[in-house]
Amino acid sequence: MTMTMTMIPIPIPIPISQALISQLEAIAIDFAPAPIAGLHVPRAAESVPCANALTDSVWRRVGFIPPVAGNSLGDIALSGSDHLGMIGFFPPLVRQVQGLDCRLTVVELDETMVLRQRQRFPGVDISLDRKRLAQCNVVLGTSTMLLNDTLDAMLAAAPQATHFAVIGPSAGLWPDPLFDRGVT
Repeated sequence: MTMTMTMIPIPIPIPISQALISQLEAIAIDFAPAPIAGLHVPRAAESVPCANALTDSVWRRVGFIPPVAGNSLGDIALSGSDHLGMIGFFPPLVRQVQGLDCRLTVVELDETMVLRQRQRFPGVDISLDRKRLAQCNVVLGTSTMLLNDTLDAMLAAAPQATHFAVIGPSAGLWPDPLFDRGVT
């Protein structure tokens, strides 16, 4: 079973001050905990889970339950005329998209992964070059973009995208900073 979450605006009035919202957004972006016992963990690997926990706490306090995504593509319904850009390689989703007969471009940051997956999926456009997203009208990316600080670059690389979804377990944070950047 694939669990996904699509970021959507909270459609109900909630009793949270704008000051608290601003604080949560700042924490989600700028939280920098001290190193843990000498470990050198990337800042985002520590801060994203903290922001997710704070967001979850606020949502529970106000009784908000985020809707479950209707499909593993971040609630995106693809048609044969779509060109999907996939950031990060998801073999089960690649197979699913291949069955829909739409164009697919996969951007992956790991060269070894690109070479291996090109052998497994010879008909799929798999590249290290994010500029390949330029012609995609729909983009689906792993929440790892929040950890490796590539979200803004990927958004900029996909100017034709009318839908840009971030999926995965790290995508459960306060969504406003993502919406401000263009995530749908």
